[in-house]
Amino acid sequence: KYTPIEPSFTIKEVKMHPTEAEWMLASHLTDGCKKAERVGCSQEVYLTQDLGKTWKLLQRYVAQFEWAPAADGELKPGMEKTSIFMVTYGMHTGNQPFGVWSAKATFSRSDDLWKTQYALLPRGNRFLFLDKFIFVAVVNKHHENQVNLYVSSEGGKIFKKARLPFQLTEHSYTILDTSEGSVFLHVNHGDYHTGYGNIYLSDAEGLRFALSLRHNKRDAQGRCDFEKLQGIEGIYITNEQINAEADLEGGRHEKPRLRTKITFDKGGKWQLLKPPPTDDKGRDFSCRADEDSECSLHLHGVTDSWGPFYSNKNAIGVVMATGNVGHHLSDKEDEVHTFFSRDAGLTWSMVRQGSHIYEYGDHGALIVIADDRKASTEVLYSWDEALSWNELRFSNKPTEIE
Repeated sequence: KYTPIEPSFTIKEVKMHPTEAEWMLASHLTDGCKKAERVGCSQEVYLTQDLGKTWKLLQRYVAQFEWAPAADGELKPGMEKTSIFMVTYGMHTGNQPFGVWSAKATFSRSDDLWKTQYALLPRGNRFLFLDKFIFVAVVNKHHENQVNLYVSSEGGKIFKKARLPFQLTEHSYTILDTSEGSVFLHVNHGDYHTGYGNIYLSDAEGLRFALSLRHNKRDAQGRCDFEKLQGIEGIYITNEQINAEADLEGGRHEKPRLRTKITFDKGGKWQLLKPPPTDDKGRDFSCRADEDSECSLHLHGVTDSWGPFYSNKNAIGVVMATGNVGHHLSDKEDEVHTFFSRDAGLTWSMVRQGSHIYEYGDHGALIVIADDRKASTEVLYSWDEALSWNELRFSNKPTEIE
């Protein structure tokens, strides 16, 4: 049975409580935000404990809000079911800042549904709960356009500043992975238009970082070509920009040239992908290794529109991707094909010409692919780890498959 809820405000975002079925937080943008000239525009946060029948205003001028973190329906250690975290501004009038770093923000916690709060980090602008860590981006005291990363692995009791190997303007961060007890962190050391950054790896506390790989490809939204191979520890695939230095020195913006690298020891050593000896028809690839650059397999990641590298924790060691064999990653439609690895990225084979989208079923025993570039009347499936393909025609009319 569905019952319409009619709060007195329009809802922007809802956060369901991880353990209490009838508790929700909801945000609302004030009427001043809708006017062409913003007047008194702010985000407010409301609480309901009866599934939306009644709402109570908790806080005005809010940048971000979350319930206490939980995993598999259990609250994390040190958290109460009444714990709420917010980034708020110490303002009572005017427009709150949106989309910029601000020294006026404070990252706070409450353990009694926001009746009382205590500040965890002044100038804390953004926060993220990931596995055992809480990360907070804190605006630098002296430069409002720079941020420092603070980390807590004790449920927010003690925050320490992450130590990066050198002092640079840290414009933006992407936390790539924390699933193996330490943190892979991408730092964009340029401005917002720089299409790459460096990857650092932390110690077990998430505090001391060492450089793992330079010039990792990123897009304007902060997504990076970096993927953990699901189900096996220590294996990651990434794309690096090989003409980044030339771009910096010459001041000319060449088209980024990318190459794919893999690590089997959690970022200690990165190496090129071994190209398959032949294509899917048994023909040799035309690319040969020369003195200047090696010939290897390059795969697309999330920063472009091709199918990215893909693994699943239930299908151990199985990886599908689109890419090409050559000196660097290609965007030409006739050069991008579909590749497959059954040994966690150690060796690869080309399984179909052209770009495809893909999915696994039944621990990788079944693989389904479909044409990614044009409407089609069939999908292809394999029962033998991509050695052979069967056609399943599902329509007489070509259809775009997503």
